[in-house]
Amino acid sequence: MIDFHTHILPEVDDGSTDAQMSLALLKQLNNQGVKKVLLTPHFYAYASSAEVFAERRETSVQELLNELKKDPVDIELYLGCEVLYFEELWRVESLKDFAIRGTEYILVEMPFAPWSENMVRGVEKIIGKGLTPVIAHFERYIKYKGNREKLYEMLEMGALLQMNCKYINDFKTRRRAIRFIKSGAVFAIGTDCHNLSDRAPNYEESVNILKKKLSNSEFKQLMSKPNTILKDAKRIY
Repeated sequence: MIDFHTHILPEVDDGSTDAQMSLALLKQLNNQGVKKVLLTPHFYAYASSAEVFAERRETSVQELLNELKKDPVDIELYLGCEVLYFEELWRVESLKDFAIRGTEYILVEMPFAPWSENMVRGVEKIIGKGLTPVIAHFERYIKYKGNREKLYEMLEMGALLQMNCKYINDFKTRRRAIRFIKSGAVFAIGTDCHNLSDRAPNYEESVNILKKKLSNSEFKQLMSKPNTILKDAKRIY
């Protein structure tokens, strides 16, 4: 099983505060049955340059790997990031460097507001550059007027959708989450975990729910989709 969205890398965003917490998060995920983890720290272009972010991310990766040398975990790690969308994102020359390492897939966080037609065109231009946007926690945007229709337009262009485990686990939204999954629209699920307290890993709860609500074939299909990306990705641990 694969956690497709995490903030486990230490001291690089609002996620893990140090390598010890990162190790504890990985152990929790491993105990919940997760075998592969995509590391996706936030990249905000307004906060730092692409070059500065890349350096900080590499430093963070080395901190985590050093901790894993002392206390190994039976888990595979892959590197990407969660890029906050802005209308000129497609113009960033080093944009491919933010894709999942070894692939052409990039996790993109969209604005928490009604989307303009220019945003749809911006996603289209990212696709035109040979990258496939994976829209992070898509369920968090659809409450805004017009976004659901624009989201499906992006899906038709070739974008993919990632759902957070919280949407499945919350009784108030579970039925909608299952409908999305059964429709085939959801490419991957992720914990979006940040810490060990209020945003701790919650993958196992989702799996237990999905096994009850989906057929065996539907469950296997959902779990296997992200492997189509990660089989070609560069593993860092």
